[in-house]
Amino acid sequence: MSQSLPANLPPRNILAQSTQRYISLLKTQLSIAYPTENLEHSSQLDRDPVLKLVVGLIIVISKRSCPSEEDCSQLLDEWLHFGLYELPLLHDCKEMVRDRSFLERLYQGGIVNFFPPVLALEELKEDYMS
Repeated sequence: MSQSLPANLPPRNILAQSTQRYISLLKTQLSIAYPTENLEHSSQLDRDPVLKLVVGLIIVISKRSCPSEEDCSQLLDEWLHFGLYELPLLHDCKEMVRDRSFLERLYQGGIVNFFPPVLALEELKEDYMS
């Protein structure tokens, strides 16, 4: 079942490594494919509505950490159809990670590691990168 790429999203293999890692993290958490599926296709989101807050947090973090030549957060928003107007403010993101239950959710989901929390944007094995 081969679907064509949406016109506005580049193939993943030409994106910066940091952007590819954000995509991998979100694909894993949401159980969706880049670039052919978005938030509406995520059965994980149906089961865990808090996941939308997590996705928003990841997009906000990507905005502050991706290379300047590539607008990672805009690409993630276009792929996921999140809605930039729905993104949490930086202040709200800081409050989220101060909340113990939310922080535990991030650790349990493999989204962050270490302390203080760091997004788990490690190199994934090739079989997980498809």
